[in-house]
Amino acid sequence: MIAVFTHVGSEVPDYTKYTIKQFRHTNPDMPIYFLCNYRFCEPFRRKVRSVPDLTILPLEIYSENPTLQEFKRVSWFKSWGKPDTVYPSPDNFVQGTSERLFILNAFIKHNQFNNVWHFENDNLVYADLKNLTNNLSKDNVTICH
Repeated sequence: MIAVFTHVGSEVPDYTKYTIKQFRHTNPDMPIYFLCNYRFCEPFRRKVRSVPDLTILPLEIYSENPTLQEFKRVSWFKSWGKPDTVYPSPDNFVQGTSERLFILNAFIKHNQFNNVWHFENDNLVYADLKNLTNNLSKDNVTICH
């Protein structure tokens, strides 16, 4: 079982370090992967260097994935711009937040991972996920909101 957090398109928000640290606090043995744009990997790595078993990868590794490329070709989400939110959203927010799901899929398939937990970079987890797995659906995908 692994955890994957993603952030696409802009500098990783400062609050994300608390997300990662909280996750590690409640899940001390689970490997964590964080996917973000290459230019933001090292600055974020410095913010979370005390977190053990955290792998930060540039999402550009998966940018040539055919499914992602097809989504980029047909998507009209860039025309939505960015939402007017209290915490400023980056340009092309809807496009980026959608692309991250294709990047996540490419990451999982490339690494042949099973039993993956994916979280937004602002979700705080207050439980050890090992204790929750027996209560989840036995389907291929379980979505919580």
